[in-house]
Amino acid sequence: MSRTLIKTIVDSQIINGPPCVTTSANVTSSSFVTVSNSPTLTFTPTVSGKYKVYSSPWTYDGSAGGYGVSRIFNTAGGASLIKESWGTVYGNSGDHGSSTYIESTYNLVAGVSYSFDIQMLTSTGVGLIGSAPYTQFNICAEKIGS
Repeated sequence: MSRTLIKTIVDSQIINGPPCVTTSANVTSSSFVTVSNSPTLTFTPTVSGKYKVYSSPWTYDGSAGGYGVSRIFNTAGGASLIKESWGTVYGNSGDHGSSTYIESTYNLVAGVSYSFDIQMLTSTGVGLIGSAPYTQFNICAEKIGS
């Protein structure tokens, strides 16, 4: 089943992507990679402007003194990034995870199809983006300016 949601966005409407109901494969990279369970949000805006794309994934890192970092990233359509806010979990001992709020702001052009995914990196080689049994999440987008 596809995790991609395709919608057309209209001015001032919030677009909700499909829920993530699985846990990703282990992330072992110290550079950002798209997680295997990313609930891809794909849409085509009808109005050009500034869009906020956000999510609250459960981010996990599996070792003492390590950290996991997640972000929203444009994976198709060539959106112009304005700013981004990463979510980070850090633990001093053993496994640690938490829901983290992540947000990116992009300039989007009407009529162009864009896709957004969740990416993660880990300092220890034992990270993941979780859902069941932790929490469900999705990626959302909304127009916030011209």
